[in-house]
Amino acid sequence: MLLIPFLACTLLAAIHGYFGLHVLRRGVIFLDIALAQLASLGAVVGGIAGLAMGSPQGYAVSAAFTLLGAVIFTLSRTASRRDIPQEAIIGIVYVVAAAASIAALSRFPGEGHQLQEMMIGNILFVWPPDLIKTVILYAVVGAIHFVFYRQFWAVSTETAPPRQALWWDFAFYATFGLIVTSSVKLAGVLLVFMLLVAPATAAVLLTHHRLKQLGIAWAFGSICCGVGLLAALRWDFPPGAAIIVTCGIGLLGVWVASRIRPR
Repeated sequence: MLLIPFLACTLLAAIHGYFGLHVLRRGVIFLDIALAQLASLGAVVGGIAGLAMGSPQGYAVSAAFTLLGAVIFTLSRTASRRDIPQEAIIGIVYVVAAAASIAALSRFPGEGHQLQEMMIGNILFVWPPDLIKTVILYAVVGAIHFVFYRQFWAVSTETAPPRQALWWDFAFYATFGLIVTSSVKLAGVLLVFMLLVAPATAAVLLTHHRLKQLGIAWAFGSICCGVGLLAALRWDFPPGAAIIVTCGIGLLGVWVASRIRPR
């Protein structure tokens, strides 16, 4: 019963753990939740237009909204000023997208459950076809980032040549947006955000080695997903909320361990 949801969680932990390391290095912690909210807004707009949330057309609308976010964040990073950090732009985009989603759904009585599902998701109801499509998308994006690993890391550390930085910055946001669009459909906004930040934070607390950080982030996220799913099944908790709380407790334990034994 838990095999498919657990596999989906381990995939989420792997890809978001990688992107999380970039996000921490860039200092744009709420990038994921902003893109996720844009994807949710796209799903709402698609639903209002009569498109099923799980259909290719509905996914295309969500992806279009995240790509718009990619353009905004790319331009805001290159044009950011010292007194207006990019995180402020990200926060504004998130709040506007969230408010627009709530306003749109308020016009349709009885659709409040859609907003709840978008926020906390329901990882238990992931079916094999959804998992297969997720594997394909993650594999394609993962291959792109593997081949161009140096370029993506250079732009995250602000060491890329200025002429190349804009393109690679957009490529990062665009591929990340495609991942988020798929992830939100599987797990909801809050769980996707937690699997981006918590595993990467745990990894950075424990080691400076980049490759080790990837392994630790994946292992941390996978373990928290497994424990959270078991807790949800045992005590009848919402699975997304159970995993989020488990990640928080696990991160606290890692922080204590890092204070006792520094890197």
